[in-house]
Amino acid sequence: MAIKIYDQLEQGTPEWLEARAGLVTASTIGQLITKANKSTHDYDCPNCGAGSGQACQSKPNKDGETRDLKTTHSERVDVAKNNPVTELVVASGDTADSLMKKLIAERLTGYVEPSVMNRAMERGVMDEPYARNEYAKQQGVTVDEVGFIVNDDTGFRLGYSPDGLVGERGLIEIKSRTQQRQLEVFLRDEVPAENMAQLQTGLFVTERFWIDYVSYCGGMPLYIKRVYPDPEWFTVIAKALGAFEYVAQEITSRYLEATAGKPAVERIDHFQETEFTF
Repeated sequence: MAIKIYDQLEQGTPEWLEARAGLVTASTIGQLITKANKSTHDYDCPNCGAGSGQACQSKPNKDGETRDLKTTHSERVDVAKNNPVTELVVASGDTADSLMKKLIAERLTGYVEPSVMNRAMERGVMDEPYARNEYAKQQGVTVDEVGFIVNDDTGFRLGYSPDGLVGERGLIEIKSRTQQRQLEVFLRDEVPAENMAQLQTGLFVTERFWIDYVSYCGGMPLYIKRVYPDPEWFTVIAKALGAFEYVAQEITSRYLEATAGKPAVERIDHFQETEFTF
């Protein structure tokens, strides 16, 4: 399948939710990824010359042979301590566990449980078309809307609901901000860290060349920052997706074994008027 575009789906509808059920998406994958400091062994040792990933070495014996040391040279420890470097890794905490079980349950039932929108979410939905139109006007481009895009190049399906396609090469991701937050965005002049997973996953799924982060607040200027594909992000996205699928297979097997011969009870929708979030 590679890339499949669901251009007839309207975001937020039951059909759109059904298409996303059980899938890791750009808006959720950030819960499966975190940052961690590199370990001491990820640094070269200035004492013995051991490279990244290698154990520190003893001094050569009379035959010129060395052996792996159980301890790490203090010089190497100091390098790691004084030059901390973070890297993107697959998360394994409670947040990741909760998301995985939520998606696995959706796969088992084919049903996405409704959530109630808060005020900020409602504002975001209402602001989005205004932000998209303002972006198109300022950039002199046409922005096309599609409901959902799925990519399975890794062997697993990964989804993304773009806020707009720009020509054949670009995307936009819109965020509705309060006045204070918009002020902070301009002062920092960078994409907020919490949004980067979504942006990079959008690029990963669509295989496009760039995505414009668009921060919108009525009464203030539009903030636009272009983001390009990052190989480090792409690597950890693929790893996180693979890790989820491994867990999903294991938990699904356990669930099916535990429920064998037990029929599902009828689902009763008590909240038919509840709004869906996305």
